[in-house]
Amino acid sequence: MKRTSILLILIVAIVSTALSAVFFFSKPSFASSSTPTRTVAELQQKYAATAVNGQKVRILIVPGHEPNFGGAEYQGIYEREITVQIADQLATYLGQNPKLQVIVARSNTGWNLDLTNYFFNDWVDIQSFVEAKKQAMQNSIMNGSVQQRSIDDQVDHSAAPTDVALRLYGINKWADENNIDLVIHLHINDTTDHGPDSPSANSGFAVYVPDSQYGNASTSLPIGKAIAARLAAMNATSSLPVENKGVVPDQDLIAIGAYDTLSVPSVLIEYSYITEPKLTHTEVLATVAKDFAYETYLGVQDFFKDSVRTAYPTASLPFVFTGTSTMGSSSPAAYSLQTGLHILGFYPTASSTLSAALAQVTNNSSSTPTLFNLCGISGLMDGCTVDAINAFQKSHGWKPTGKLGPQTIAALNARFSKVPTIPATNTSTACDVPTSSLSLNTKDSNTKGDVSRLQRLLATDSKIYPEKLVTGTFGPATQKAVQRFQTANKIATPGTAAFGLVGPKTLAALQVLCK
Repeated sequence: MKRTSILLILIVAIVSTALSAVFFFSKPSFASSSTPTRTVAELQQKYAATAVNGQKVRILIVPGHEPNFGGAEYQGIYEREITVQIADQLATYLGQNPKLQVIVARSNTGWNLDLTNYFFNDWVDIQSFVEAKKQAMQNSIMNGSVQQRSIDDQVDHSAAPTDVALRLYGINKWADENNIDLVIHLHINDTTDHGPDSPSANSGFAVYVPDSQYGNASTSLPIGKAIAARLAAMNATSSLPVENKGVVPDQDLIAIGAYDTLSVPSVLIEYSYITEPKLTHTEVLATVAKDFAYETYLGVQDFFKDSVRTAYPTASLPFVFTGTSTMGSSSPAAYSLQTGLHILGFYPTASSTLSAALAQVTNNSSSTPTLFNLCGISGLMDGCTVDAINAFQKSHGWKPTGKLGPQTIAALNARFSKVPTIPATNTSTACDVPTSSLSLNTKDSNTKGDVSRLQRLLATDSKIYPEKLVTGTFGPATQKAVQRFQTANKIATPGTAAFGLVGPKTLAALQVLCK
């Protein structure tokens, strides 16, 4: 009897140790055993009905990591502080909407009062909750009702200390118990491929959503896609394999409900890698944080089918340009210049130097960068910016100088120094189709408004025309949108004369799109 008891104790201890080892970022997988707090339709309906019944949509914003420690660090830059900057800005934007109630989980000095009290009073309950969820998942694995995701389909994450992990699980439990409708976790990315003074080969953003086997997955996915679409308009997608999908289903992250610990929709945003210039040059950090928050806000509003009517997909415009910053310097002015040139389709611009650099990065690392990864919008005045200025000047028939001379400044300010008038109502429907052939540099003035009709129609699909700008001028951004439309509809291919031109076949396809 004694030997049997000892044996049972040992078995229990071994099982408990094994479960603890899979505590945070192991590779769990399981069949969904819970249902989301609300489906997509129900959540959108609650938002729409707020004005009638006064029940606001409750959003919890969680800046990544602990108030005083943890998270990525690089050259005196701390992830845990940047995420608070973004969170505060995001709360300000979302808080302007009377249909939303916004709660921020922590500041730089501590957790909010509700979570502080919850961690103190319910710590034992949180532990019991986690162990019960773990055990249920282990049972599902043993009885074969779950599917283990391949290691190739998952990004390896760093493990967290036990108390940190328990607080994250506690946030999940608190969100479920306090009628939270959406949880948004904010993070800055990092990898182990860099030194203390050398940057990572990876760059760009990724939005993590729950694996499809999680109970909150079906509602979280479209929210993640809406936010990612807005981020993609002004930021490169992560170059890290798997993350390069942009929206990444994941089984491991506690924030999105590991072990089925969260029924509330949740997304985790990795805005950038901490070694990117947009974060390491502190002169522009506040501008970048505000822009990340603004893009996230626009994505949330898009999900609720209440998109913000805005002239620019960035908070850095409008801006009055006065001159070129010194090479190698970083400034909000350079950031606004890059965003403006990107909207116009000139940033980044391919060159032989950049193409060689891109090939070198690709050959020397496991990342999968694009030109936009190499030349991201950063606020750093560098060769990427000079190349874009040159391309902008050439498009006007001017001598390329790489500097903001009087002509260039005047052209940029004519486009970006003020907010263009946005009609209170859109008098043209999405099915107001252009009738004339269109090409680069054609304008409304010589096409009887057909360029604007084209842009409005293309803008109905954010994958085709993420900028969604109706300018009346067929610029490079519109041309790229036409090319995407032609590729998607198998109308023309790169290298053919019709690629990027709106001719009879493209016009016919636009008519079909309307119908």
